[in-house]
Amino acid sequence: MEKDRRLYFRAAMTLLTMLLTTATWAESAIGSIQYNSTGGYYEIGSTDNLNDLAVYVNGTGTYSTGGNETEAHECSGMSFKLGADIAYSHTTDWDDASSTENNYTAIGGYFNNSNCPFMGTFDGQGHTISGIRIYKNGDSNDDGCQGLFGMTGDGAVIRGITLADARITGYDRTGGIVGKNTGTVTDCHVAADVAIHAVSASAYNHGGIVGDNYLGTVSNCTSAATLTTNSNPVRYYGGIAGINNGGTLSNNLAIGAVVPATDNNTYGAICGENYAGSENTAILRNNYYHACKVASNDVTASGVGCGHISDNTPNVSSYFVDDVTDNNGAVPGIILYDHSAKTDVNSYIFNKVGNNAEVPRVELAGRTLQTGRWNTFSVPFSMAKPSGWTVKELTNASIEGTTLTLTFGDAASIVAGHAYLVQVDANVVNPTFNDVEIVDETTPTTFAGVVTFQPTITPAAITANDKTVLFVTSAGALTWPNANGTIKSFRAYFQLANAMSAREFKMDFGDEIITGIIAAEGSRFTGNVESSDIFDLQGRKVAQPTQRGIYIIKGKKIIK
Repeated sequence: MEKDRRLYFRAAMTLLTMLLTTATWAESAIGSIQYNSTGGYYEIGSTDNLNDLAVYVNGTGTYSTGGNETEAHECSGMSFKLGADIAYSHTTDWDDASSTENNYTAIGGYFNNSNCPFMGTFDGQGHTISGIRIYKNGDSNDDGCQGLFGMTGDGAVIRGITLADARITGYDRTGGIVGKNTGTVTDCHVAADVAIHAVSASAYNHGGIVGDNYLGTVSNCTSAATLTTNSNPVRYYGGIAGINNGGTLSNNLAIGAVVPATDNNTYGAICGENYAGSENTAILRNNYYHACKVASNDVTASGVGCGHISDNTPNVSSYFVDDVTDNNGAVPGIILYDHSAKTDVNSYIFNKVGNNAEVPRVELAGRTLQTGRWNTFSVPFSMAKPSGWTVKELTNASIEGTTLTLTFGDAASIVAGHAYLVQVDANVVNPTFNDVEIVDETTPTTFAGVVTFQPTITPAAITANDKTVLFVTSAGALTWPNANGTIKSFRAYFQLANAMSAREFKMDFGDEIITGIIAAEGSRFTGNVESSDIFDLQGRKVAQPTQRGIYIIKGKKIIK
């Protein structure tokens, strides 16, 4: 019996040692890459970090801190976050057709006669990676699967990265973000100064975001990449993906992308081919393009979204769903996002579409205008007042004692970059507007020494207890933030000139006056001059005062 106990104890200790060793290994540094134990992720903040990740995943090379790697690691279950913009030094321009510069090794790919996919999570957090140069002019497996990531496997997630100032020359399966994608790529953007190039004949499957979307998903991405080739025959070239190979492309935008003519007409602003194969699914949904040059030196007006639907794709109508609608060269609609995680998409669209560019349709994704209240509102385009809307603009502001008075008048129309208060007769979810002209500018309404009505075309960070920042609550009150946060896009807020100047507010709409105490969010109230509601100094509604003290009735302090 004692012997059995010793054996059990020894086995338990061995197992515990193995678990501790594994935990230590999983959370130890990878070359120069440090592990953030609080956040549970590896921090990427330099070219050395990114290069060391490639060494680790590919199982070949030398870490920047010394030591050779001979074993590939898929990184399944591991998380990496980009904490800063990363720029590689280079000696040639992104559009230098004679460049053979090579300063970067893709993360994942074909190494040591084996597939070495990245299967972890890489969150770019909106940062930009620039300056990479890849030059592979051969026709072997080693020359294929090129991009920021060469190959991703099932379960991989790549998000929030912008690729700029890059030149990537590769063989089969070459893309800006991923060469061969079997994971998920989302919220990634490839800028106009990125070239995806081919030297070798039969260099198939080149795309602005991914080369070969093999059973993977690409969504909410934008690409303005230029695809070029020195040889033929090549096939499957697209502004978003070279080939959608049994995968899903959804809600992507190719804007100003350049795609060359390829063999068998397998080229397109979105993808060169949609191929279901044995998986019986290849989904294209809500992908659009604008101002792209496809098989032409001029902007191609229409009919170039997807070059070829494979004959092997069963029930084509089931898989090619409302994907690329042509509208004389303009996208049928663009989506502007209301939250900070997508701000780079908005900026990218502004930069590519340009000021004073007409867009047939714009959707404000995530924005809801609620009936029965005043909503702050701002947009990057001018338009007439929609039917069923009451639109007010700030016409005057003053402070008397500790009372801030804001006076509003009827707005004749909505002007790009201005701030408004609006009421709607029914809830409006994801407002959509037709035939507008994008203008990337803001014009705050300022009354010197008192307040500025500040539009938020892009989200604005707010700091807890900053009493210079006031926003309108769902109850119609003015309040300052009690926590750090963000005022989302397409809204507005009030910026006081002096934090201590106002304690009470009065908003005069002509036919309605709202009054109340300016307080922290969560301790707010509103009153109406026609109302007899009673509030204490903390903004809490009371029935009838049971104790002596100061109360607020109709916006005025009353001693009872």
